[in-house]
Amino acid sequence: MILNHGTEVKGNKVRVVWSSLVPCPLERYKVYYRKVLAGFGKKKWRSVYVSSKQTHHTLDLQCQIEYEIAVTAEISSGETPFNHSSWWKVKTGQGKIS
Repeated sequence: MILNHGTEVKGNKVRVVWSSLVPCPLERYKVYYRKVLAGFGKKKWRSVYVSSKQTHHTLDLQCQIEYEIAVTAEISSGETPFNHSSWWKVKTGQGKIS
């Protein structure tokens, strides 16, 4: 579950923080993100793998764009469900982080 709640960040660096998704040993996490463009719908999901020892990752995204972000865990039996209710929607800002 993603722990972030803000709907906007300054700049283009988005730090995603989540709680452990499964009580079982896991192989790695997968952080998904996609652009949400007004009038154009949603783009395809992109993803990055993150070590099973981490519960955070910083994405380097474009400024002034709204994104949907989700996190799953990969365990020996497969990937945890891609649950819409746990997605985080955030808009990147403009300029440098102060």
